[in-house]
Amino acid sequence: MAPEGGGAPSPQLKADLRAYLEARRMVTIDIFIDEPVSRPVPVTATLYLYPDQDADIVRQRATQALSEHFAFEQQTFGHAVYTSDLIALLDGVAGVSHVRLQSPATDVVLAPRELATLGTVALTMEGVH
Repeated sequence: MAPEGGGAPSPQLKADLRAYLEARRMVTIDIFIDEPVSRPVPVTATLYLYPDQDADIVRQRATQALSEHFAFEQQTFGHAVYTSDLIALLDGVAGVSHVRLQSPATDVVLAPRELATLGTVALTMEGVH
């Protein structure tokens, strides 16, 4: 469970949820309320730009795309982060010809309580020759 917008649930939110669930639970069911666990995913990539593209503008677009992809509202508990999705996301940024993703090197598998968050971003811009 996580509050709208992410972060740790307040004691009041947990108490309200517990009261709601307790009123509806079957006698043989135990209720556990776990804290969410953020799992930062660092992204390191080389973006190859089409000629006449401004590297700073493309970097801003790519960083924005990553931020939106990892926004709390876009995430699901325990849902893996696939390298193919990150490559497709960055490759779809206006001005990018192709992408070489260095990190993550493999898909990031998450535990049921984990939510992916954007870790450190390192983007290198190269021109297409």
